[in-house]
Amino acid sequence: QLIDSSGLVIALRCSSRAGFARYIARFHNTLNRMRRWDIATVFRSVDPLTIHPTTPTGRSPRALTECCFDIVTDSQCEAELAVPELLVIVQEIVDRYVSEDYRCTVFLNDSELLNAVLTKCNVQLDEDKAKVIEGLCSNSSRVRLQERFRSLNIESDKEKLLRSYLQSVGPLNQLGGSLRTLLCSRELRHIHRRLERICGAATTMGVRMQISIKPGLVYPSYSGLVFQVLAEPTTSRRKASVVAAGGDFSGVVRNAVAEMGRTMMPRDDESGNESRHAFGVSFVLEKLLSVSRSCDVPPTRVEVRGLATHRQQLIGARIGADLWRSGIQCSMRFGEFSHESILDEDSSSYD
Repeated sequence: QLIDSSGLVIALRCSSRAGFARYIARFHNTLNRMRRWDIATVFRSVDPLTIHPTTPTGRSPRALTECCFDIVTDSQCEAELAVPELLVIVQEIVDRYVSEDYRCTVFLNDSELLNAVLTKCNVQLDEDKAKVIEGLCSNSSRVRLQERFRSLNIESDKEKLLRSYLQSVGPLNQLGGSLRTLLCSRELRHIHRRLERICGAATTMGVRMQISIKPGLVYPSYSGLVFQVLAEPTTSRRKASVVAAGGDFSGVVRNAVAEMGRTMMPRDDESGNESRHAFGVSFVLEKLLSVSRSCDVPPTRVEVRGLATHRQQLIGARIGADLWRSGIQCSMRFGEFSHESILDEDSSSYD
C-alpha cells in the first residue's frame, strides 16, 4: 500500500480481475454473458523468506505482465463448460508458444473436495482450516507445511492421513485408494461426477494435456473449481514453471456486490443457484516466454552510426564501446555535419 500526495491510501494492482469483478457487480442487472481478453501490468510482492541473506531488504514488488481471459454467464449449462473452454484456450497457447522440451500438465481441484479432506481428518474449526489453506496458498515448503499440521493439535494418524490426501495427485481414474474411496462416497459423489464431466468435456473439445486431480491445489482469488497448468522440462534440468492458472472467481464478484451495498447476487427462482458465474484463466507473460520455443527467424543485423562533435568524443566513444560490448556494430564519426550531407551519405551507402 502507498499514500499519494493528498494522503489517500492506494495499493498496487496485484491482479486485473478485481477491477473486472467490480465492473460485473455494477452492471450485473444487464450483464448476462461476456467474454473478454485483458493484458495489464500487475505487481507481486516478494516473500521475505525467499530473499537471499546478502540481498538488501525493502525490495520493490515485481512488475509482471498478466494476460487473462474471462467468461461471465448466467446459464448453468454454460458454466459447466466454462472450465473446459478455458482449457482449450490454454491448449492452443501451449501448442503455439511452449517449447517441445516441456510437458504441460493440468492440475484440477474443487474447494469442496479440500473441505471434505480437512473434515475427514478432524480439522473442523474454521481457524484451523484457514491455517492449512493459507499454507497451501503461500506455496510453503514441506517442512513449514508440516509445522502447520502439527499446530492443529490433531492425532498423528489423522495428520498422516491428511498428508497422504494432499499428496495424492493423478488422473481421476488412477487416484490412490483412500482418496478414491473418499470421492466415491455418497456425500462426495456429486464432486466426482462434476470432475468427471469436466475432464470428459475437455478431452472431447480437444485438450490433449493430461488432467490430474490435486486436492492440495489452492489459489486465494478462486473458489470452487481451480486449475493450474505446469510446464515440466523433459530433457534439461530446468525448473518447472506454472504457465497458467484459473478457476471460478464468482466469490470475488459476490464480495464486490457486498461492497456496493447489496447482500447477495440475484438468484434464479427455479433452481436457487446464483445467476452470475464468472470463470477465468491468467497467463504471466514472463513465465510463458521462459518456456517458449526458440524463434526460427534469423536475427537481424543491426548497425548503428553515431555522429558527435569534437567536444563529445569521450561520450561518443563510451557509447560506441557499450554497443560493441553488447554485440551491436557501431561506427562513430566526429565533426560538424549538416542534415543534408548525412542523408546523402546514408542513401548512397544503401544504393
